[in-house]
Amino acid sequence: MSSPTVSIVMPVYQGAQFLEASLRSVFAQSYRHFDVTVVDDGSVDATCAIAERVAAECGADIPFRLIRNQTRQGLVGNWNRCLEQAGGSYVLLFHQDDLLDAGMLQRSVAAFAQHPDAGFVYSAYWCMDEYDRPLPPWSQSPFAGRISGVRLIEALLHENFICCPSVVVPRAVYDQVGRYDARFAFSPDMEMWLRIASRYDVVGCPDIGVRYRLHKAQETANFRTSRKVRGELEYLSAAVVALYAQRQRYPALWQTLVRDSLWMVRQSFFDDPLESLWALHILAGHPLELARGVRHALLEKSGLRRRASGPRAGRTTLPS
Repeated sequence: MSSPTVSIVMPVYQGAQFLEASLRSVFAQSYRHFDVTVVDDGSVDATCAIAERVAAECGADIPFRLIRNQTRQGLVGNWNRCLEQAGGSYVLLFHQDDLLDAGMLQRSVAAFAQHPDAGFVYSAYWCMDEYDRPLPPWSQSPFAGRISGVRLIEALLHENFICCPSVVVPRAVYDQVGRYDARFAFSPDMEMWLRIASRYDVVGCPDIGVRYRLHKAQETANFRTSRKVRGELEYLSAAVVALYAQRQRYPALWQTLVRDSLWMVRQSFFDDPLESLWALHILAGHPLELARGVRHALLEKSGLRRRASGPRAGRTTLPS
């Protein structure tokens, strides 16, 4: 039986500083059944030239494409453009500034061989700065091996321990659950992991698969500093959107999530009213659940109803 192909898709924009090292780590995979597609979103630096040169030098045996968007898609739009190009059995959405461990694809494909019905496989990660100096991870996964979807959801609502470029997803799963939600600039990946986990079990690989680079120029640095309130609001709002379709499977969890989202909007309103109104607009897309959340909160406050069981969602300002 032939080995399954992994499509590594890389959304890039103005990535000249780190792209060469990132691409070289991609082409150095021990598992050789993969293809690489770089989708450039209008760079005016040397990004495209670097991609073509590294592919020629390192990827002679690996199918490679460079696609240039005719119009700017933005961060999440370009992620979805990448998914459109992925034709392999599995898909890895990899970042332009991170480094991929040489055995990461091999371990991920082996995990899918053991758990062919898994919604995704994610690996542990380590961080580094712009000079490649090691930094500790912002959070570590409490799981290894197969994890039920609901257990992963409960844990992720407290803290995001999944590093976006460490996740390999079956093409068929993306076809089932849909595209990344462009309403979320900070948490589109977390919303996707929750959406998948609401339908599938997942697999955690304890080996380091990615070195995630932290630097001032990356997209999420803006949310960790000047837009911290938006980042916190997005986290719970993304969870509401992700779990909405499966809310009847997790009624107590859903009830707690809606209530905590409303509470966070209220708490954040004085810090940043515009961002709070954005989150309220997202929640207003589910008016019946919004009304029920308010009702449950009032009943709990009055003592007429016991607090719903389940984890209380916590704040986080973690990078994607």
